[in-house]
Amino acid sequence: MPFNSPLFLFLYAPLVMAISAALRSGWRLEWLLVASFAFYAWGEPGIVWVVLASAVIDYLLVRAMVRQTSHAAARLCLILAVGQNLALLFWFKYTGLLNIARDWPGLGFLQGLPLFDIVLPLGISFFVFERSPIRSMSGAR
Repeated sequence: MPFNSPLFLFLYAPLVMAISAALRSGWRLEWLLVASFAFYAWGEPGIVWVVLASAVIDYLLVRAMVRQTSHAAARLCLILAVGQNLALLFWFKYTGLLNIARDWPGLGFLQGLPLFDIVLPLGISFFVFERSPIRSMSGAR
C-alpha cells in the first residue's frame, strides 16, 4: 500500500490517527509502533521480521548500555548496536552490487561468489538511521 494510494489516504491513515487521538498519551507510541509495523508488513511481508529483529536487538543493546557501570562496556554495546545496523544496511543495499561486479573486467576474482537474490527492504536507510541507538539512549522520541 503506497503512501499515495486511496486505501492509505482515506482509510488507513485516518483510522490510525483517530485511534491515536482517542488513546491516552501513555499508549500512543505503542499504538503507532504497531500501526507502523502493520503498514510495513503490508508492503514487505517477508522482510518485516528482519526489521522487527533489528529493532528488538537495538532495544536490548541500548538497555544494556544504559545499565553498564563501565564506560568500556557501554561503548561496546554502542559499537555492537551501530555495527548491526550498518551491517544490515550494507547487506541489503550493497550485496546486490556483487552480482553486477562479477561481470566487470578486472574483477574475475568475484566469479567464484554465489549470486545473491536479495530484495531491498522498503526504506531500509531511513529505518537504520532514524532508529539510531544514540538517539534512543538520549531519550529522544
